[in-house]
Amino acid sequence: MLTLLTACVSLGLLEESDGHYRNTPASQTYSVRTAPMYFGDYYRFQIDRQVYPAFAHLDRHCGEIASISTG
Repeated sequence: MLTLLTACVSLGLLEESDGHYRNTPASQTYSVRTAPMYFGDYYRFQIDRQVYPAFAHLDRHCGEIASISTG
């Protein structure tokens, strides 16, 4: 869990103070479902349309990368 929290702090999604974590202002504005400018539904829509289809061929791409790096 600490690794995930640290990654979120590094990405600017969370702030940490004395071992307590909270949303950054941008996260609060765009990532909280009840916020007026919530962006999560649109983000999930884009992930579903653009990112997940690329994962369908991930094994093929990993093989291509491996063959390039081993030359």
